[in-house]
Amino acid sequence: MRATLLLTSLALLTATTHAQDAAPLDIKGFRLGMPQAEAVAKGGLECSRLAGTTRTFCSKSWRSRNEAVDTVAGVPTTYFHVGILPDETVGSIYVTFAADQFDKVRQALASKYPTLQCKNSIVQNRAGASFDQVDCDMAQNGHTLLLEKRSSKVDISSINLISAAQFKELQESEAARKEKAKKDI
Repeated sequence: MRATLLLTSLALLTATTHAQDAAPLDIKGFRLGMPQAEAVAKGGLECSRLAGTTRTFCSKSWRSRNEAVDTVAGVPTTYFHVGILPDETVGSIYVTFAADQFDKVRQALASKYPTLQCKNSIVQNRAGASFDQVDCDMAQNGHTLLLEKRSSKVDISSINLISAAQFKELQESEAARKEKAKKDI
C-alpha cells in the first residue's frame, strides 16, 4: 500500500515538472547520480547487495562517526541510506531524524529548495491517537524530493530523494509485483 502511494505521488510530481537547468538534488553533498565510490568515500558508508537482486544499498556505519552523514541541518540523523542503481550511481538517498526536529530541517530544505511545497494534515495510529502531519515535495529535472514529518513511526521524520532512473525501476518493480499477485490466486 505504501509503495503504491509513493509511486502515485512520484508520478504526479514527475508529470507536473518542467525540465530545468538546475543542479542535481542533493543532501549534504550526496547527489543523485553521483558514482557509488564517491558516495562511499564521502560518507564512510558500508554497502551490501540485496540477496538475489542487482540492488545495492549503502548505509551509515554505526561503528564510526562521520560529520557528512551524522547530521542534517544540525539535527542528528537516525538513519542514512543510499540506494545504488545497476550502473553504480546513486539512485536514492533516504535520511531519518527525530520528528520533534522537523521544522528545523524543513526550514533548511525550503531555503535550499524554494519550490518545496508542504501540505498539513492529521494522521492516526492504530490506537486512534491523532498527530499533525506535514508532507512536502518538489520535483526537479525528473528527480523528486519528499519530506515527511511522520514517516515509518510517529516520532521519525524522513527525507527521500529519488532519481528519475530509480523511480522508473520502482514503477517496473511494482508492475511486476502486481502481475505476479494476479496469478497468485
